[in-house]
Amino acid sequence: HILKNRPKDYKPECVLPPALTKKEMRWSQTGGEAKHFSGRCLAIDEIHNVIEFLERMESTTEVRNVDFLELRACDRSCAGGVLAVANRFLTSERVMKRSMKRDKAPLIYSDRLEALSYLKQHITIRPLQPNPKLRYEGNIEEVLKKMEQVRKLMCYLPGIDCGACGSPNCQALAEDIVRHEAQFSDCVFMQRNMEKHGKLDKEHAFRLIEKTWGKDRLNKDCYKKGAKYEGQ
Repeated sequence: HILKNRPKDYKPECVLPPALTKKEMRWSQTGGEAKHFSGRCLAIDEIHNVIEFLERMESTTEVRNVDFLELRACDRSCAGGVLAVANRFLTSERVMKRSMKRDKAPLIYSDRLEALSYLKQHITIRPLQPNPKLRYEGNIEEVLKKMEQVRKLMCYLPGIDCGACGSPNCQALAEDIVRHEAQFSDCVFMQRNMEKHGKLDKEHAFRLIEKTWGKDRLNKDCYKKGAKYEGQ
């Protein structure tokens, strides 16, 4: 939108970026850092793999004499990051192919440089601030009690992690309930169970769904994504 609405008389002041080497172009990929170090270097991506590997280092003697560890939170490193809009595997392939052709083709064409120059001047965002909110408030004794409450709630929640309640998984819903930010009846499976035992009427259950996902969300709509008339 910003680029399309540039003034017609705009004259860019393009500055060519410094040329990147093949190794530097692959820095964002898994192994991109490790290849710049000597000795025994290991590269691990995806946060669960990273956590599992660090725990293995702490609990066993299997991993020894490592000179450098490259740990990436995202699967396929930057190619799988939250700001990457394309498929992570295809993105990783493109980066590799572009680095292999580093000496044969220019990295960025002049029209892209003009666009980057204009965006750099006109795109602004407010400063990003850390969220100081703790998972549970209170002293250590109160926090431990709330953690125990979460574990008790997890005995009843289905553990399907469908996200239909508005929380990303059952664990998060249990934490929200303990913080008084959600209700047990927000879970659609618990709604059916409560209806079965006469603890919740159907009208109330339907209002809970509308509160989470919006009114008329469950009405027939042939124009939504994947439906018969999508995009018409």
